[in-house]
Amino acid sequence: RSFAPVTKTAKLCFPGQPEQSVKLLPSMVNEFPMQVKNSGKLLAQDGRSYDIPLQKQETQVVQKTKGKPVFDGSGKWLEKLPSGTLKYPDHIRPAEALQPERQYFRTSFNPNGHNISAQYWTAYDDEYFYFAVKVDDPVHQQRKDPLKLWQDDSIQFVLSHESGSSLLADPAAGKLVSEYNFGLALTPKGTVLVKYAGKDSGIKDFPAKVTRNGNTTFYEAAIPWKAVKGRALRFGFVVTNNNWPTVKTAPYRLEFCSGIMGGPDDTKLKVLKFEK
Repeated sequence: RSFAPVTKTAKLCFPGQPEQSVKLLPSMVNEFPMQVKNSGKLLAQDGRSYDIPLQKQETQVVQKTKGKPVFDGSGKWLEKLPSGTLKYPDHIRPAEALQPERQYFRTSFNPNGHNISAQYWTAYDDEYFYFAVKVDDPVHQQRKDPLKLWQDDSIQFVLSHESGSSLLADPAAGKLVSEYNFGLALTPKGTVLVKYAGKDSGIKDFPAKVTRNGNTTFYEAAIPWKAVKGRALRFGFVVTNNNWPTVKTAPYRLEFCSGIMGGPDDTKLKVLKFEK
């Protein structure tokens, strides 16, 4: 990403390959398709050098739906879709929540505790991005106003059009943060879907349903592509959990990826890979 106000020239240097002169267009992410096996450098016209380490992009495969999903709590529309799992302790954040003396999970300090887990699905069609999560959690608590759903039991998810990397970002420019940041929860008034950021923040009437059956909370939502200015490039979510009436804010979360809580940064969200 170039933060310069004018076009700049530079050279891309990778081991075993000739230098490649490139133009860096102002105020945008510049992409240069190349086949490389090792890290390299970018040599700016002012003589400065920037490392270009190879960075593995985490992806989320999204399959196209065969029919229109029906959100009725049955989950029938998920039957042929691949799923993923978030579990204790691998996906618990922040790390200090795992300290046994905090007694958030089942350990020798807390033999009657419960280790939260979640199963998730994604899908799409020409109109919507579909998302579902089943959370195994014996205690459901949601007391907050719509813009603070994340402080109790909820799903927070982000869609982003960011295509670049944070590796060459200008620290002075700040982090890249999408306004398409949503919360979904089962409240005393029923399902609430909210957009946390942007000029149109607030409750949304997009298709969504949250149901509770035994120890399982089932979240289903559909976000119109037109509501996020077209098909997104990146996605991420967290499952916030707060079982304690005396605790104001969820002390931990299941984390699908970085970039949402603990330092918002769209370049840390997973890249969406759409399949038919």
